[in-house]
Amino acid sequence: MSGLVKRSAKVSFIEGAVPGTCNRMKGFSSLSVSKNPKEYSRQYVDEDFETTDVTGYSPTIDFALDQILGDAAQKVIIDIIDAEAIGDAAMVTIVTVDMSSPTGIAVYTLTADTALNAAKTYYTRSGSAGSYVYAAVASPLVASIATYYETAPVGTFAAVQRDYVVVPSSEGDSLDAYTYGGTLKTKGPKVKGTAVTTDAWVTCTFTATV
Repeated sequence: MSGLVKRSAKVSFIEGAVPGTCNRMKGFSSLSVSKNPKEYSRQYVDEDFETTDVTGYSPTIDFALDQILGDAAQKVIIDIIDAEAIGDAAMVTIVTVDMSSPTGIAVYTLTADTALNAAKTYYTRSGSAGSYVYAAVASPLVASIATYYETAPVGTFAAVQRDYVVVPSSEGDSLDAYTYGGTLKTKGPKVKGTAVTTDAWVTCTFTATV
């Protein structure tokens, strides 16, 4: 696989009330990651330059969301902020799924769209049954949309799970929607694994790589 990876290909989920089930984080206008490396710099007496090593990381995620009533993922964070929770009560588990890194296969189906969706990649099909070839459409046309296919990923995708603590910063600073903002700060190690879904990525289940 090659080409530009869209921001929408990195999809985050948050563990909810049911352990092991993670809900998609919708309505977030920002989920910006900072790695925050810890550096050890020094200069040795026999050298005219400074040497630096990275000795650790403390990643953070700056977030901003528009509150959506009934959204299970948002409720986890908003409940923590509204309760002014402290200690482990302010901890969340985030799973980030890399949709650009499938470990399964893809199923292609004719699109049901009647208008072009800029967030989607459309495909044309050539060949015969059993040996179809699908090619991404570089410049889709609405006049041809009835012939386009979409890909529905199945199987598993590469994912990373990590615990964070919710550190609120602001809320209600927009007149268009009620907003919450803050930072998710690292509370534990990064766990690599895979994620799978049974409901078109409304939720996912994470499995750590052994």
